[in-house]
Amino acid sequence: MPGPDPHAVEIDPQAVWPLGAGAPAFHLLDVRAPVEVQKHALPGAENVPILTDEERREVGACYHQRGHDAAVELGVALTAPHRGARVARWRAAIAASSTPTALTGWRGGDRSAIAQGWLEGEVPRVRGGAKALRRYLMAALDEQVAQRRFLVVAGLTGSGKTEALHAVAAAAPSDVHVLDLEAFAHHRGSAFGGHGEQQPAQATFENRVAASLLLSPASLVLVEDEARHVGRVLLPKELWQRVKRAPVALLEGQDDERVARIAEEYVFEPSRAGARDAVKQRLLGSVGKLHKRLGGKLAQSCAAAIEAADDGDAWFSVGAHDPWIRPLLVDYYDHHYRQELARYPREVAWRGDIPGLVRWLAAR
Repeated sequence: MPGPDPHAVEIDPQAVWPLGAGAPAFHLLDVRAPVEVQKHALPGAENVPILTDEERREVGACYHQRGHDAAVELGVALTAPHRGARVARWRAAIAASSTPTALTGWRGGDRSAIAQGWLEGEVPRVRGGAKALRRYLMAALDEQVAQRRFLVVAGLTGSGKTEALHAVAAAAPSDVHVLDLEAFAHHRGSAFGGHGEQQPAQATFENRVAASLLLSPASLVLVEDEARHVGRVLLPKELWQRVKRAPVALLEGQDDERVARIAEEYVFEPSRAGARDAVKQRLLGSVGKLHKRLGGKLAQSCAAAIEAADDGDAWFSVGAHDPWIRPLLVDYYDHHYRQELARYPREVAWRGDIPGLVRWLAAR
């Protein structure tokens, strides 16, 4: 099959993320203003705007007051002093890409056309822009969720579901696609689950999930068992319903292993990367969020145990955190997770530990 034509004036949205290709066929250069991209970013796109947020605001106000032609004239005047620098940034981005580049604005209209002109027609633009790309991704998401086979990694909190996804991805078994929803959401999916970075907008999250499924040639999708909300983003309805119907690979582990894993992921790892006091305050805040659900007595005892753990080098020992982690697991998270499993009963296709799961998938 011939590769994409970088000299085409326009390309269709489906040319960017070809079905089962493994990687995008085009590097997207998104010329929308940063405020637009914050609400709706495209997977792998590089945002090098033709208008700043303030320039866009002025042009938009002019459009509403004086019409299209006046707005375009103002946009040209505002960008004229910066045209050379912006074109240079575009050219640098194009040169750095190993794949052909395509331009996109919001609807594939004035901004991407002007950018294309400034680049002397060197790169195509996406027909319909980001809006058309979004429609294509959402249609593809529903289609791929319906067509693919899913296997859900399930297990009690701390059993290593995310670790299992990473282990399978590293082993790279043929015909298995690892869909890491928590990585796309920048969240671990619980009251304690923030990654320390801002979560994406809902549309950005959905776009990432869709592109990941669309590009994968694998017929089996491996995904972690998730609630509908992953932090403040929401799993697309069709995907969430598919997860709740699919067979599960059930991870089993001892409570001591689960406590140690939670301590490493939520205490030790972030403490090594940042200020320890900030980690402690985040843990206390997470307990506070669960105060009503935990009940006053358990919430208070967990908060007191977190404070007590902040005692020199003891902070980095599992034993110092066991008094608050174990009760949260056994008395709260395990209870709710078992309720969820009972609410959505599914076939158990396999059960065991993480190395066993990797071996089982590799041998299928």
